Amino acid sequence: MPSTCFNYLGICVLPLAFAAVGAQAARPRWWRHARLVFAVAALPPLVTYSCLFWDSADWFVDFSVRPPRRGPIFLANMVYSWALIGVAWLYFAKTAARLSRASPTRLLALAIGTATPLVAN
Repeated sequence: MPSTCFNYLGICVLPLAFAAVGAQAARPRWWRHARLVFAVAALPPLVTYSCLFWDSADWFVDFSVRPPRRGPIFLANMVYSWALIGVAWLYFAKTAARLSRASPTRLLALAIGTATPLVAN
């Protein structure tokens, strides 16, 4: 169970962190309220992560069967995580457009950063 806890911690935290970095790069209008926005955005991953600590075999993941059966909370978190990643990619694209005159090295670093969730997932 400890390795599962750490795996799901990454699954729950990384998309939110990626969206935060993307928004920080793009500096949207709502950025001045970023703490509040990301506190609210962290609630679904926190609920998902908490499922590891209560009997949620039907709702989250049933580890008693092989392969593990994923429930609706797991699937909802997957959709939410990919939505956060999509938002981050949009913010990175906006930043890349703004930096179009930037050095190729900066744009390459931006491209590598935006591909990270694909590798991690």
